[in-house]
Amino acid sequence: MLFVHWGNEYINRPLSAQKKFAHWLIDAGYDLIIGMHPHVLQGFEDYNGKRIYYSLGNFVFDMAWEPIHYGAIVNVDFAGAEPRISYDYVKIGEDFFSKGN
Repeated sequence: MLFVHWGNEYINRPLSAQKKFAHWLIDAGYDLIIGMHPHVLQGFEDYNGKRIYYSLGNFVFDMAWEPIHYGAIVNVDFAGAEPRISYDYVKIGEDFFSKGN
């Protein structure tokens, strides 16, 4: 598992160089990549059977711009032979605390 601080702030999709680097990291042996920094969700993809989350969105800023009020929490369960990966969306409420979807 690798956590990466990457991507341009407030852009809702990964850059092509970012995707290329993520694919290279998976090819190099990482099983899961979790990205952060843009403060908006950037989606995820499965590449060669491994998951890449490009940006988990936002959990900190209290700006009025609606797209930064969303984030994702990645859940990794190591109990079985293979890790199980899932995610949940959260929204920063008007009181600036995260709430489940």
